[in-house]
Parts: sequence; structure tokens; C-alpha cells
Amino acid sequence: MNMDSEKHMKNILKTIYKPATASPEFREGLLERLTHELGRDVGQLTIPLWKQPRSFVFIAAVLIIAAIGYGIWIPFTFQIP
Repeated sequence: MNMDSEKHMKNILKTIYKPATASPEFREGLLERLTHELGRDVGQLTIPLWKQPRSFVFIAAVLIIAAIGYGIWIPFTFQIP
């Protein structure tokens, strides 16, 4: 194959496989459908705080550490006269 026919073939392929552009109506419709689907899914993805066991474990650990720290700190604050 000579260079001219390769260039010609390249040009033909470029014109055939041009990227397509979507119409504005299609874009608007797609955007509406996506926002509708995302809005519906976001409500399903959020889990209430009382249904999350990890948060309860974290809160319980913080309260236990705070209680232990307070119990250790109290004897040092009261001085016997």
C-alpha cells in the first residue's frame, strides 16, 4: 500500500467515525432523568442515626472513657483539710 492510499483511507475512516453530538432536547431529558433517579436514590442511601450500630459503639466508647477520666480526676481535685 502506498502512502497516498493510506492517507486517503485515514481520511475516510475519520469522516465515517466522527463522534456524534447529542441534541439539546436529549441532554435536557437525560439530565432530568438522572436528577430524578439520584434524588430517589439519595433518600434510600441515608440511614437514620439509630440504625447505625457503629455510631452507638463510638458514642459508648467515648462515654466510658469520659467516665473513667472523670473518676481518676475527682480524687485529685478534692483536698482534705
